[in-house]
Amino acid sequence: MRRVGIALGAAALLALGLPVAAQASTHPIPGSAVPAAAGPNVYTPEQVGYALTGNTFKSVTQTLTLPDASKFAANLTGFGESVQMASSKFFVVLGISNSTTTSPWSPAFAIFDNATKALICGSGAPPCGTSSGTGTMSAGDRVTQVMSYDATSGAGFIGSYPAGATSFSQVRSGTEFGVDPFHQPPSYHAPASQVSITGFSLVKATSTAGHTGPFGGDSHWVLRKLIWTRNGQSTGAVNALPSSPATINGGSSYNTYLEP
Repeated sequence: MRRVGIALGAAALLALGLPVAAQASTHPIPGSAVPAAAGPNVYTPEQVGYALTGNTFKSVTQTLTLPDASKFAANLTGFGESVQMASSKFFVVLGISNSTTTSPWSPAFAIFDNATKALICGSGAPPCGTSSGTGTMSAGDRVTQVMSYDATSGAGFIGSYPAGATSFSQVRSGTEFGVDPFHQPPSYHAPASQVSITGFSLVKATSTAGHTGPFGGDSHWVLRKLIWTRNGQSTGAVNALPSSPATINGGSSYNTYLEP
């Protein structure tokens, strides 16, 4: 099991870690054991998955098996898997991405100004500091991504940014296709029929009050489906959809799919 973590501290601590440990795990099982999204859909220019709103959050986590990116070379130039946290000040992404050629999967984080959409800093880029350690991964590797606010854990990649006090009112889980959360990817060619991309499991969040629960079927927040469309709006043709989430082992499991 590869673990990718990022800790956002109000006192300017930011850490990205990649401890490695062997761990047996079952493949996530898509399903519909819990109700569908309770909130309105979120139409995005580059991401498919789920978002939580209706609370404030201090952490989000998900587990996945990295797919063979080369299988999607006819559709995309590259894509990534990520967890995200958003406040009025910041949009923070902890992801692992790959091109659809033979390059390995590589982890990274980025902090954007949520008002201007400008990049503030990222992995190894000042003022986030320099990275220490490496962490490329391969198709078939089992990965857990953990992002938390006001925490002090993490190892492997270290950096800092004076985030100060903020309130994260949205967290996200899913597959992304653009170079940032706000723009469409450079190209997309739809498949002839629906194609499964990635299976996610143990998708959870923790509120600032300390409640931890699955994305789906938890009354402490509102689950909203992320749908990637051609124009990032409800009027655009659908590029990718998530399956309905199922609750398994205390977390949500679902798949993402490219649509024809």
